[in-house]
Amino acid sequence: EEAEEEAAADEEAEEEAAADEEAEEEAADEDEDQMDAALAKLTGGGADDSGGEGLAEETKCPICNADVAAGMTKCPVCSYTF
Repeated sequence: EEAEEEAAADEEAEEEAAADEEAEEEAADEDEDQMDAALAKLTGGGADDSGGEGLAEETKCPICNADVAAGMTKCPVCSYTF
């Protein structure tokens, strides 16, 4: 009878450990998704956005408000990529 109780306790501990590990993985995935969303918001698109043409007309950088000439793909002051 004592062995059965010990086996049940071991099984319960294993289930708790597995549940804890799964919760940690979900939290890490959620954190990564939040970071990706924040980066996309800052850069104005996904991480795989790679323009090539640059700006069609002179504009101001949305990060530092520096003047950026037409045809440029990065801000000359803060290196923000358009």
